[in-house]
Amino acid sequence: MIVSAYTHVGLVRESNEDNYLVLDLGPGVPGRLLAVADGMGGVEDGEVASAIAIETLRSRFGGRRTSGFNDPSGTGYPSYSHLLREAFDEANRRIYQHSLARLGHPGIGTTLTTLLYVEDNYHLAHIGDSRAYLVRNGTIKQLTDDHSLVGEMVKNGDLTEKEAMRHPHRNILTHALGTEERARVDVYEYEARPGDVVCLCTDGLTGVVGANEIKQVIAESEDLSTVARKLAQLANQRGGHDNVTVVVARIPP
Repeated sequence: MIVSAYTHVGLVRESNEDNYLVLDLGPGVPGRLLAVADGMGGVEDGEVASAIAIETLRSRFGGRRTSGFNDPSGTGYPSYSHLLREAFDEANRRIYQHSLARLGHPGIGTTLTTLLYVEDNYHLAHIGDSRAYLVRNGTIKQLTDDHSLVGEMVKNGDLTEKEAMRHPHRNILTHALGTEERARVDVYEYEARPGDVVCLCTDGLTGVVGANEIKQVIAESEDLSTVARKLAQLANQRGGHDNVTVVVARIPP
């Protein structure tokens, strides 16, 4: 898997509350972990929340060996989904406790979209409105659902993608990491194929750039670092009202 990542503060905000991760799994476990996180709760707290989420993933998955994946919990339950859920639960607990200590109540949180590529499969865990896309055979598919008010409206057929991008309540999340005692996390599994391109991104991109435009930029360049930078630049050309983070990866043909 070939990977490139790029993040930009945008043209309006003074600090970047986004974070991302590109991590080799470790000896004996060929594969990668990719993640993007978009913090919420104010400048400092948003940065802290997304950083906690990313560092939790790094500490749990960095340097793992084959045995750690065969039995992730020590209970005979061999599941990549179990590993991801455990990591999300720990990050949720840490952010929730930070919020209680700092504010006296919940309120600090982050999105977190994570893709674990191992054994020719994608294992995804997701909460919030950051997204994962798959580009395959000239088509693009959104792999995750947006946990937001407008995301629910799009899912129910009440809004189109373009209408959702302009909706006044598009930034209101229904689920986020750290805002509740228990995280409501979606877990998915997809088969990986040679030639696939996956794109993880925060809503600083998807709020102003449509899925077909993302597909077009990916199709125009073999250089993934160019792809990631061009997508961020496109978001900035359309106002740059939010931080933008893009992680793109290709499975060699």
